[in-house]
Order: sequence, then structure tokens, then C-alpha cells
Amino acid sequence: MKHKVCSLAALKEKGKLRVLVNERPILVALVGENVYAINDKCPHKGAPLSPGVLEGGIIQCKEHGLKIDVTTGRVVPGVKAKILVPNIDAQSARTFKAFTEAGQVYIEI
Repeated sequence: MKHKVCSLAALKEKGKLRVLVNERPILVALVGENVYAINDKCPHKGAPLSPGVLEGGIIQCKEHGLKIDVTTGRVVPGVKAKILVPNIDAQSARTFKAFTEAGQVYIEI
């Protein structure tokens, strides 16, 4: 089911937004001209990702510094990932289909 979550203008202004769909927190991010949506929970301890810094499609969790690729939901390999997420291949943030129509951002859940 598709849900309108924000305007494209608002997303362009902020770069990322936390939205609620059916009481589920979701991070919507603009990477280049593409819109992505992932579960707003860090795979490490469940902290919200939305307060983190987004650079080049990678969000860094503000809580412990784990980096997650918003385009895939996968944890970015690195020293921090090895320490915080021992089984990096098994852990990721759930992604959702995101798209724009007539200046609005939608996600499918």
C-alpha cells in the first residue's frame, strides 16, 4: 500500500526526514535525485537513525557511530561495524520502496 509521507520540496530542504507510517518510524532520504526509505532503527541497538549525519547516501547513527547505506539498508563494512555488528551480513535496516509523484514523496509498505 502506498503512503504519501512528505513533499519533495520539504525533503530537498532537509535532505532527510523521519516520518511515521502506521506508527512505524521511517527515515526518508534524498540521495542525488533519488528518494530512499529505511526503517528508522539502527541494526546495532535500535536507536533512531534520523538524528544522524547523512553524507553521500550513508547515515551515521548518532548513538554509536555505525554507518548504514540508506540505498540498501546494509551496514557499511569497517572497524566500527566489526565491533558493533559481529555478523554484518545478517544485519541491516529494512528498506521500503520510495518514489515521487507530482511533487510528493510516497513509500510502499
